[in-house]
Amino acid sequence: MKVLLNVPFDEKDDAKFLGAKWDKEVKSWYIEDISDIDEFSQWTGDIICENLYIIRAEKTCYRCHRKTHVMLLATDRSYAKEEGYRLNTNLQILTFVTDMPKFLEQDLEDYKYYLSFSKAADYMYFMNHCANCRAKQGDFYLHEMPEEAIYKHLFYENVKPCTFMDISDDEYMIPITCDLPHYDEVANDVELMKLHIENSEIENRASMMVTQEKMNELLPSVVNYYQGANI
Repeated sequence: MKVLLNVPFDEKDDAKFLGAKWDKEVKSWYIEDISDIDEFSQWTGDIICENLYIIRAEKTCYRCHRKTHVMLLATDRSYAKEEGYRLNTNLQILTFVTDMPKFLEQDLEDYKYYLSFSKAADYMYFMNHCANCRAKQGDFYLHEMPEEAIYKHLFYENVKPCTFMDISDDEYMIPITCDLPHYDEVANDVELMKLHIENSEIENRASMMVTQEKMNELLPSVVNYYQGANI
């Protein structure tokens, strides 16, 4: 299975010298197999996704107060740089994404998910935007404060399930530069738990005990699944 690489134009000769090949169809450099990844680690991002999904939910926009959809990328078969590119079959939601292949970037614009500057984070990352007023729907509230959008659909009772679409490709593995969730570490985060205790109205991943074991139980039992459909 090919592994796509995020190679900047001015580094293409370096990638080619090491053995990377150019794919005209997706307009990306790639290598033939994940076993050859070590020499190309500078172009893999933080995680290489063999399986890649869109998880989508509805929330109320803070600016216009109208309903809008938000989406997240997720994977349950991946190879993270920080783990030495060992196969990981845990379900992970990818946060604060800053780089991905161009063809995927273009496809996700249809979901109002594209690069914008975040004053809070002080850098640009791929984020959701309200379909009505284009207000930014930043990742912090989607991921760290679950009641805002995604995790409530996964963990609360009597809440409409998220929709879920498989956008994996049988031919390519996809490199993504992002923050990884580290669910078990967050579930034991004292600061986040303290925040919940001080203000019981603020739910977060720690107060909800969003562990990796719980995440792995989600699909397909809790989330509506649409294979290859537009959602």
